[in-house]
Amino acid sequence: MKAQQPSDQIEYWDSVWTKEGVRSFSPHTKIIEEAKWNYLRSFLREYSGYSLEVGCGSGYFSSLMAASGFDALLLDYSSSALQCARNSYTSLEGREKKKYIQGNAFFLPFADSKMNVVLSCGLLEHFENPFIPIKEMVRVLRPGGLFYADVCPQKFKLIDVFSFLHAKKPGWYEASITKSQLKSVLLKAGLRDINIFSAGVLSPRDIPGTGRIKYFKNVEKRFLEAFKGFWLSLDGTRLADLVGLYYFAVAKKPF
Repeated sequence: MKAQQPSDQIEYWDSVWTKEGVRSFSPHTKIIEEAKWNYLRSFLREYSGYSLEVGCGSGYFSSLMAASGFDALLLDYSSSALQCARNSYTSLEGREKKKYIQGNAFFLPFADSKMNVVLSCGLLEHFENPFIPIKEMVRVLRPGGLFYADVCPQKFKLIDVFSFLHAKKPGWYEASITKSQLKSVLLKAGLRDINIFSAGVLSPRDIPGTGRIKYFKNVEKRFLEAFKGFWLSLDGTRLADLVGLYYFAVAKKPF
């Protein structure tokens, strides 16, 4: 039986992405995305050619990949996500090196061993069994190619301590995968040289009342920026394992 996403999940993601595109991040998200990209960049130095982002969403990382010289392929099941990606981060260089593809993570529409880099950002935790999309990502990755994923599991996260105040729409799903379980899945999918660490320890966001008052929003922004170095110093620590937002994972497909 072929795996497929439940219809309520498809409807959820179609409703999340704005077709007008994304232009900027919240202060919390800006720190997180910049940190992830800086970590990933250190692994990209020996790579060029085709990159594939599975579940591209707004396509931020693919925009950075294109600006870095990659031929970036952006794939998503949601047509709304693809429209959002087309209209997001248009100020970055390399727009002509991006191609948008509607497709299913369970059955990637590419031949074996075609991609130099495959990546996903905040995608794998939304599958009950992430092995299936990971195996497909590995299939299309060339031997020696780089696999990257950041995964935001269902767990306690300091940044989201107030998230219980905001009801999720029908279709939201987040798996309770641990760091060791993620490593086991990557090994089972055939990846090696695996590097995983926890990251994203930040002060709580969406504190009740602050979002509607500009003064408090500015104070929050200045506070985060002033202590940015401190927050980033917690990446890869035991504290990040306990209260961090995400796992950063890179691996290689063996020759």
